[in-house]
Amino acid sequence: MKKQFAIIVLVLLTISCSSSDSDTPSNQTINDSILLKRIIQTTTGSSQNVFINDFTYSGNKLVTIAADNGLIQKYFYTGDLITRMEWTVDNSGIPIIYVYSYNNNDQLVTMTKTDNLVDQSFRITYAYNNDNTITLNAYSRTENSEEEFDSSSKYYMNANNDIVRIEDYDPSGTLITQTTTFVYDSKYNPFRNILGWGKLLISRRGYHANVTSMVSSIEGTQTSTYQYNNNDFAIAESRTYSANPGVTYAFEYIYE
Repeated sequence: MKKQFAIIVLVLLTISCSSSDSDTPSNQTINDSILLKRIIQTTTGSSQNVFINDFTYSGNKLVTIAADNGLIQKYFYTGDLITRMEWTVDNSGIPIIYVYSYNNNDQLVTMTKTDNLVDQSFRITYAYNNDNTITLNAYSRTENSEEEFDSSSKYYMNANNDIVRIEDYDPSGTLITQTTTFVYDSKYNPFRNILGWGKLLISRRGYHANVTSMVSSIEGTQTSTYQYNNNDFAIAESRTYSANPGVTYAFEYIYE
């Protein structure tokens, strides 16, 4: 079930070793009016396809992410925090619902996912430790069963509040079942100016800077190279996975 939760979090962006690099290019102030408008993903190799996701906003608040296959994510805010996301994935019109709650320091403390199509729900709790790590506990419920504890993880954060290491544990909380480390560049992530996005702690993508490598003890290695615009935002990414040789994923990031 823990693996299923990781997929849920990752898919929110499908429509990221500790790094000492700062995420702010020297002698430059970030322009917070630069917002991601479109992602074009092109897959080449043994499988070939193109996916397009369009982003709409109200100011810096994300309103929708709409895919060219008809899937849509709708975002709702309370103040400056994203507190709800509704994801319509088929023609039923019934959304999968994500609800986010925060503490008084605007830190995420709970994420719940409810899928009424299959009567499943998932919940993650977040606890903030004194050593700049975050402990996650994952729970699930299927049909009429009671909620069950699945597993736990620990996120190690850098000074920019990007995730640099994840340790996944078995239900006993003692055996590490997987480790994942992330290295970042020193430029700007396409999602950086979306209000509240960084609070969601979405792994594998990064928030301030861009993931250049992800090494998993189970999944292998993801490697990314980037091109940047004059404002040091990523405008193109070429991504490969050691577990899927011969296939390259190209992302084009288009801004307003």
